[in-house]
Amino acid sequence: MNKKEKTNLMKNIAVECILKYIGSTNSKKTRKDILDNATKIFNEKCKQSKIAIVKKTESRSYIGMALNDLLIDKTLFNKNGVISKIEEDKIIVDKAKCRTILLDLLKKKEYKKADLYKTIIKELGADKTTNKQDDNEIKEYIGNLLSFYVNDCTLEIYDNKYRIKNKINEKHPTKPISETEFKEKFLSRLHENGGSFFERFFANVLEKYFTLTGRTVWDCTVSGGSNDGGIDIKIKLSDDLGFVDEIMVQAKCRINSQVTENEIRNFYGAMNAIKASRGIYVTTSTFHPNANKLLHSLDNCVGIDGDGVFNLSKKVLYGMKITHNGYTFDEMVFDI
Repeated sequence: MNKKEKTNLMKNIAVECILKYIGSTNSKKTRKDILDNATKIFNEKCKQSKIAIVKKTESRSYIGMALNDLLIDKTLFNKNGVISKIEEDKIIVDKAKCRTILLDLLKKKEYKKADLYKTIIKELGADKTTNKQDDNEIKEYIGNLLSFYVNDCTLEIYDNKYRIKNKINEKHPTKPISETEFKEKFLSRLHENGGSFFERFFANVLEKYFTLTGRTVWDCTVSGGSNDGGIDIKIKLSDDLGFVDEIMVQAKCRINSQVTENEIRNFYGAMNAIKASRGIYVTTSTFHPNANKLLHSLDNCVGIDGDGVFNLSKKVLYGMKITHNGYTFDEMVFDI
């Protein structure tokens, strides 16, 4: 037997040993598991067939080459370091995309819950998979979002259908008014539109602000909801020198209730737990004096109150229109 014939024979035996080991147990198998255990099977098989192994590492090398071939020709699949015969037939559910699709659908018309499930599952491509785990994950997340948006008055239920709650009425001025008068109505309307609207609103304000001040925004994601873990907005940006910042934001849409020192401590702990470089705690109301004192002692965390929200929105001209006659709402922003 020449060298080429021996190599082909060894690779065929190695393939057989790998597939035998893969099929012998239901436990998850890593590349190291396969190299270690299939090599033992390979050595035993070579011994039975009276095929001599020149070096100890030779058999492991054949197993490694055969495993690479099986992965390349899609006989085996590697997902997150776990190797199996069958590729897991499910999608990774993008929760941010779920939320965007849900709100975009409801801006156009009313939907029953079952129709929302069906439409969003199709939009995400989960209808094409045989594994129903992704369908169930989407339904659970959309169900939680619907409950959250109803509770914070973004949505309402009418005749068993979900719809965007109409919040535009005659108390919102259509003619220009003074800055002082408009600021009060501006903050009141932010609160009226609910927490989820405020999170999206302020994310857009920050993205415009950072862009206006020369930073490049690589990602700006609203991650808030019932299980936000203290983080509502995540921003990744860089400056002209290449320095990268990951900024976490907690957003509280309130009118009379002040942000407490304990709330700042909890948020600061959450942002440090995920190694954020900076943090912003924003509210439409104000901060308790002790909360302000704590914020002033932190180098990488700032607080923005209602006045700050208004001034930042004014700086980037978002949510308002300004003329020489005064201020009016930009209904394209507030028409949720």
